[in-house]
Amino acid sequence: MKVNIILLLTFLINIVFGGYCTQEGCNETLLDKYYSRFSHYNISIEAMLKEKEEFKKQYSPNNEYGYNNTIEEFVAEELQDRLDNKIFFDYTANGVYTKSQMQKVFNNLNSKFFANAHSHNSVSSRTDNAVHEARQLILKRFNVTSAEYTVIFTAGATGALKLIGESFPWTNNSKFMYLRQNHNSVLGIREYALEQGAEFKTVTEEELTSEGCDNLFDEKCDGIPKILRKPTLTEYPTKVYNLFAFPGTENFAGVKYPLEWVNKFGNEKTGKNNNWLVLLDAAAYLSTGRLDLRKYPADFVVMSFYKIIGYPTGLGALLVKNEVMDLMQKSFFGGGTVVMSDCDTHFCLLHESGCQRFEDGTISFLSIASLKYGFEQQDHFGVENIQNHVMSIVDYLYDKLSNLKHSTGLPVFEIYGKHAQHDHSIQGPIINLSVKDEKGNYVGYSIVEKKLDEAGFQVRTGSSCNPGACYGYLNITSDEVKKFSLLRNGCGDEHDIMEGKPLGGVRVSLGYLSTFEEAYSFIEFFKQNFQH
Repeated sequence: MKVNIILLLTFLINIVFGGYCTQEGCNETLLDKYYSRFSHYNISIEAMLKEKEEFKKQYSPNNEYGYNNTIEEFVAEELQDRLDNKIFFDYTANGVYTKSQMQKVFNNLNSKFFANAHSHNSVSSRTDNAVHEARQLILKRFNVTSAEYTVIFTAGATGALKLIGESFPWTNNSKFMYLRQNHNSVLGIREYALEQGAEFKTVTEEELTSEGCDNLFDEKCDGIPKILRKPTLTEYPTKVYNLFAFPGTENFAGVKYPLEWVNKFGNEKTGKNNNWLVLLDAAAYLSTGRLDLRKYPADFVVMSFYKIIGYPTGLGALLVKNEVMDLMQKSFFGGGTVVMSDCDTHFCLLHESGCQRFEDGTISFLSIASLKYGFEQQDHFGVENIQNHVMSIVDYLYDKLSNLKHSTGLPVFEIYGKHAQHDHSIQGPIINLSVKDEKGNYVGYSIVEKKLDEAGFQVRTGSSCNPGACYGYLNITSDEVKKFSLLRNGCGDEHDIMEGKPLGGVRVSLGYLSTFEEAYSFIEFFKQNFQH
């Protein structure tokens, strides 16, 4: 005899969980929409709801999880119809956009017309006003004003980083130093530095916090030899500027780094007229973290908006401290950046305004006009509440996965990062792991990803474009990187284990609409498919 799934879930939630039934009755539409998809994951709904009760006692004692018991209804109404019964665990790659957010975007674009702001007609003025509003909203989110920072719109965080590399006042004496755990797009800046005769160095968190090393470029502090390419003169031969770059949250294992480093390097002097500027990569940080630039006044901050609010894609920003703007050197110029230019002689006068000077061509004004609706979505929950919600699930997921053993007593997972401390100031919403069999051998991440995808879990595998973090955790040397690269065609291809070492991990990243039920289903999947 078949049991009505709605009635069964209504009974279980009312008796076991008690979250969605009122004196007027239970929301059967919600129960059907939200819980029906978990029947695809070969789990017991009753067991899951009992586990949820224990989860909330241990990981949400002060109601950290669920935005006051609204998460299930919100997901069912705003996201679930587009999930196709899949569980999305790739929030670090991109955030998710909601139905109401996109409806507001559509209504805005459908109710009025926006035109290229390089023109000066009344319709173009509407666009100019929308862009100005977006800049002010961005500055407000970082607790600064246009008197302190300039917002330059780019194609994304990578475009912003490229712009820094191209325009930074490199000299033959400049230094580019970056934390090992930076994204490839940060590492790419070193090519611009080297072309101008500067030198670069990678540093570890331990080196940065060590008391015994005043000059990190000194040979006794593991300094590297200079690598010179095209030593050229610059406009700043007597005043040297150096650049230090680090991520607020690294995108491989989700480790957070001290924002206080901004002030440490901002106050650093390494000799006469020798100054450090600081680049903060906030791309992976801002989805669950708030950045106060009054407290941590980084000289450059980069971001991609789709990683924070899901939509629009192809749009990011570079925030530059105004006192640094005049140091940035412009070579290429395009439409919109020029006051006047001459085609027959080497003459071009650029706009004085920083954003106008560095935003070549027509900016993505329709996307920029849509930003405010994504910000409204994040503000609906509040960044602090988002972090509390997400990290309650991350802590639960880590504890359950780290305790999962094979019958041989060996662990099923090797998990990277700083989860064991349960300190949300040093660990973000990523669980990156390798799967191991009952003999302790690694299971290739491409095999794991294929099985996860077939079961409906969406994750990221490989090095996540972060070689310093990935190869550091996996103990892969620089010589091995060069050797293994000859046999590969991409950081996420099927050549996932070489000489017994995994070349990447399985990245499970959570976001503001992740739920306990998704984490529980993920754990059950590994129990059923990889625990032996």
